[in-house]
Amino acid sequence: MSQDITKLPKWAQLRISVAENSVEYWKTKILMAESGHTEVFVQDHQDGDRGLPPGSRISFKIIDDDGEEAGRYDVSMTDEGTIEVRGVGRNQLRTIHRSSNVFEVELVPYSDTNIGGR
Repeated sequence: MSQDITKLPKWAQLRISVAENSVEYWKTKILMAESGHTEVFVQDHQDGDRGLPPGSRISFKIIDDDGEEAGRYDVSMTDEGTIEVRGVGRNQLRTIHRSSNVFEVELVPYSDTNIGGR
């Protein structure tokens, strides 16, 4: 639905133009992600899996009781096909193997760990 915006103020025309370009940019990004050329998917139980662009990194932010960011943990696929988990925060990452193809990554407060033989 295209309408004549030439009678609007220049600032309004510019905002509309920027918004339309942004919509086209994100539509293209979504189409690229849905093309199947990715190793990262979002599970959407209503519409099935949706792919994210290749090389996507999933970030988890841990927020403390005061609303402050207490940590950030990123998960991504390497070029070699392995999963990489990196974290920065007030917790240590601990991997627990549940079965041959299931593992759990747990956040453990440093005070509950035995780091450096303490």
